[in-house]
Amino acid sequence: TLHRTTSAKTRATATLRQRHIPPNVMHKFMEDLDEINKELNSIAEEVTKDAAENYQKIRQIFKNEYQLPEVDPLRFEICLCLTLGLYQAAITLTNHLLEKYLKIALIYVETNQKITVENVEGLFKQSIDNYSNKDLSTTINACCTKGIITKAQKKDLEQFKNRIRNPFSHADMKKTFEGMTIPAQIGKIDYNSKENILKVEREFNITINNFPPFQGIAQAIMAKEISFSYFEYLDNLIRTTLNKIIK
Repeated sequence: TLHRTTSAKTRATATLRQRHIPPNVMHKFMEDLDEINKELNSIAEEVTKDAAENYQKIRQIFKNEYQLPEVDPLRFEICLCLTLGLYQAAITLTNHLLEKYLKIALIYVETNQKITVENVEGLFKQSIDNYSNKDLSTTINACCTKGIITKAQKKDLEQFKNRIRNPFSHADMKKTFEGMTIPAQIGKIDYNSKENILKVEREFNITINNFPPFQGIAQAIMAKEISFSYFEYLDNLIRTTLNKIIK
């Protein structure tokens, strides 16, 4: 990191001199560059503190592609998000992977033709028109009807839709927290007291979905708890149904 930083600063300094940048401007630029590097190092430390443990959980998913370029980039990015502790981002991408894969599966099953030189441009148009704008409930039902997923998988996906996909995608506070409560205290600070500076006036349980100031942290904690299992389930579903859409 030090070598890269030094090399970058050396190149930047040479470039500025070639362009006849005034010394005071150059000094400000170098100060900004040092500050940026410090900030980037701080970010790197924060996002990699749990990386080894997180990567172990999704390592095999990361290493083994679907061989389906339509959705493999999503698999790759979700793995990165989970490894780096970006759990809410991972859920958002997993939601997208869910919808994208089901639509791709329906399009390929319905088309049921091989790509040729003659049909390459219009081969998938009709199937895309049929499913591109369909909502998730419709695509889940269609995949079950066509035998791409089982009835048990359909039930699981409907639960994921109602408990994770819809609440997170639509920022539905009531569905996200479903009446979850946490203990809270209200009081005042007594600066004259050396032993008990905080005077608690009331203790109670507060419902998170009714109190937005608590929702940001609560959602981040929740995302960490559910993001791995959500992605792992969908990854397994994809791998066990690929042979039904790619023949």
